[in-house]
Amino acid sequence: MQILTDSLQATIKHVLCGSQLFDHSVVVASPGRSGSTVLYDTLTESFDRHPRWLRANAWNLESAEFRKGLIYKTHSPAKPLPLGVRSLYVYRTPAEIVHSTLKMIDTVGPAWGKSHCEHLLPHKAPIQVDRLRSGLQTSDLLDIHGNLKTWLECSNSVLFLKYEAMWDHQEKISDFVGFPVELPQYRASKTVGEVEGYAAYLDLYNSLPDMHAI
Repeated sequence: MQILTDSLQATIKHVLCGSQLFDHSVVVASPGRSGSTVLYDTLTESFDRHPRWLRANAWNLESAEFRKGLIYKTHSPAKPLPLGVRSLYVYRTPAEIVHSTLKMIDTVGPAWGKSHCEHLLPHKAPIQVDRLRSGLQTSDLLDIHGNLKTWLECSNSVLFLKYEAMWDHQEKISDFVGFPVELPQYRASKTVGEVEGYAAYLDLYNSLPDMHAI
């Protein structure tokens, strides 16, 4: 059982951290297993302060409370966010997302798969892990397409980044978040075959530039 809510943890960090390092909130969003952790870790390690004092989660954006000077991670569909919140959305091909998700379930175990489903679909009934394994490769069971679409259609300040292109746009990322960002060395992903059931997402993905802001 989670003793402290994400919001309460963020409040405690906000108080204990003292002076703010930047006067806004930053949200790193993605449809899950898309490389957002690389960006999130980089942002929270950009200062001479332990990353844990800058990290916060907002798995359910509808109930999240945002504090200036904190960096949040989410896989939630987009929701209207307060002024002063700057969001970065990282995405990659459905084949890479599916392959990475199944690999994590095999490596970490079913409990991770259950938690991942809850983070992606906070408003829906839990998906059984057995159904996740069997259905993920043939249908958009986690609504990856819907997740991306909600962020593209939202009114928030968002910088969209294809995972492989982040390294080519580090200056733009720095300008957007308001502090210098230097990503670790790029590591290419293994080539994986396409998967069924993701035509809508793939068409949308292929139609987008490597980086754009709304």
